Parts: sequence; C-alpha cells; structure tokens
Amino acid sequence: MANSKNHWTKFAIKVNNGAMLATLSILTALFGMGPAEAGAIRDIQADEAGITVTFDDVVSKASVFALVGPDRIALDIEGAQTGGAAAAVGRFTNIRQGQFDSETARLVFELAEPMKVVDGAFAADGRSLRLNTAPAAEARFPRLNFEPPLGFRSE
Repeated sequence: MANSKNHWTKFAIKVNNGAMLATLSILTALFGMGPAEAGAIRDIQADEAGITVTFDDVVSKASVFALVGPDRIALDIEGAQTGGAAAAVGRFTNIRQGQFDSETARLVFELAEPMKVVDGAFAADGRSLRLNTAPAAEARFPRLNFEPPLGFRSE
C-alpha cells in the first residue's frame, strides 16, 4: 500500500509542475510584451532653442526635472525605449540615454551653463515632444509633466 501512495504523490507533483509551467509561460507572454510595444526613441535634438525628442510610436507621458552638480536636465519618458541618434550643440554638451526601468526611458542632457525648461508640449500626433529652454541663474526648476493629446496616448 505504501508503494501506491508514493506513486500518487509523484503523479501529483508532475501534474502540479506542469500546471505551474503553463501558468508561468502564459504570464511571461502577457507581461513580457510591454517593453516591446513601447515607442522607441528615433531622434534627439538639443540646440539653442530647446530639446526635441521624436518617437516611432506614441508614448504614455513625460516628466522633466533638473539635476544640479554638474548642471543637467533629466527627461523621463513613460512608454518609451531608448535608441535613436542624439545631437547636442551650443549650451548642451552631451546627451546620455538609458532605460530607467522596463517602461521608462531616461534622457540626461549635460549643460555648459545653467538652463531651465520653461514649457513644452507633445506634437498633435503624439510622436514628438518639444521642450523650450532658457538660460537661468541656476539649473533649478520644478518637475514639469507632459502628456500626449488624449487620442494619441499609449495605454
């Protein structure tokens, strides 16, 4: 009788492991697709007039804030993946990009002199973001948030 009981336990473990494997495969397929569906950054331009970031698809939203010592402007873009060319001229000395998390790309603009973001907006089609900058006594400004037009928001 001990043999048949042990056989049942081994069978239950095999069935349970198979069910767990199937469940994990489904969850990985469902939740692992998020970053692949995000809009990739196609181009980044930073010049005397400001910053323009272009995407190959719509993104969720963006947030820009100042970093001090050395002076930098940081831009977090939810629903975006890093990539694309970056060109910095004038008051911008360098542009770095990285994936803050699986859903958020972060761009960091290194500055030759203190600047602030005075305003900005997404284009009507939601596929580019323009930030207007101006010289400042110090590179400090409150965090600014931007969202694409309602009809173009990534969900």
